[in-house]
Amino acid sequence: MGNQEYSRTVMALRIELWGPPLAPLTGGNLYDRILVETLRDRGHEVTVREFAGDGSETPAASTRADVIVQDELLHREFRRRNAAWKGRRPRTVALVHHLQSSEPERGEAALARLRGEERAYLRGVDGVLSPSRASVEAARKLARRELPAAVVPPGRDRLAGAALPPLPGPEEIRARARGPLRLAHVGNVIPRKRLLELLEGLAAVPAWTLTVAGREDPDPAYAAAVRRRVAAPDLADRVRFRGALGPAALAGLLEDSALLAVPSTHEGFGIVYLEGFAFGLPALAAASGGAAEVVSDGETGWLIREAESGGAADRIAARLETLAADRGRLAAMGLRAAERHRSHPTWAESAAAAEHLFASPDAGGRGERDQ
Repeated sequence: MGNQEYSRTVMALRIELWGPPLAPLTGGNLYDRILVETLRDRGHEVTVREFAGDGSETPAASTRADVIVQDELLHREFRRRNAAWKGRRPRTVALVHHLQSSEPERGEAALARLRGEERAYLRGVDGVLSPSRASVEAARKLARRELPAAVVPPGRDRLAGAALPPLPGPEEIRARARGPLRLAHVGNVIPRKRLLELLEGLAAVPAWTLTVAGREDPDPAYAAAVRRRVAAPDLADRVRFRGALGPAALAGLLEDSALLAVPSTHEGFGIVYLEGFAFGLPALAAASGGAAEVVSDGETGWLIREAESGGAADRIAARLETLAADRGRLAAMGLRAAERHRSHPTWAESAAAAEHLFASPDAGGRGERDQ
């Protein structure tokens, strides 16, 4: 579908994005930053307001906005602000990457509390914007209401926020599949990314190396556990840590790898899978959430579920053994991944759905009487 069809079809809007500080390198922050840039490029006035949760700003400062987009990560903060609004507030849209109550590693007590908090917040907004259909449906189910929504997947035309470099062609993808089995894990070292389970699966498979690209400071205790596991004799000298990478270094890592391994417990979409596809990398991906909307199980990668006869580590080991023994299949999956990337929309094409949600009369602002 050509870009002409996706030209802006609504009048220019005054939009505010409310969320946590966007400087830390996370997939959610990257999505938010590029969405803001894309909407500005399409003629909208977009203001970013970062909140540290200290209550230092007031809703009254935003009465001139047509639309307020609130990153649902700060749902407690925004529920309080929305409820305290005096008079008519602008249209309010929740940006739901994925619900925090979708993260099983938090434990049932924390999940029950989060479900209540997130439900209360979602029942007070006018619409939902999410990168995947899965996140939209999860938000609607939790809120118990048919929220107006837009699915706005990340575009294919960026890598870590920058323009894509030249990408490998079919012959390069085939040649790489015949070489050493080099894996890349791209993401912060946190329990949701399941790096420990990945390491356990790798320990059962010979002849591979793994490069971990991501910050270790978000969860130092988990990062320390990962470091201890890597120091064991069965993994020694096979894992390299490179920290957070900029676009050029990330492109070099993906170009030099044969498989992307980020078998998270849950992903709202998983922008990293799409970035890996650009370089012809099949993915070991999350089975829960929106990853299935980009990764086709058994075709462009595998969705790692808990097996009845074992955990995620066993599933990871089985998939890696298959690819290590059948390099033709690894190459075929890489070629399909690259084709999937080419058919994916750009950021500008995706943003059209957000514009229609923002302008829709069905997602109108809520007056004081509606609170």
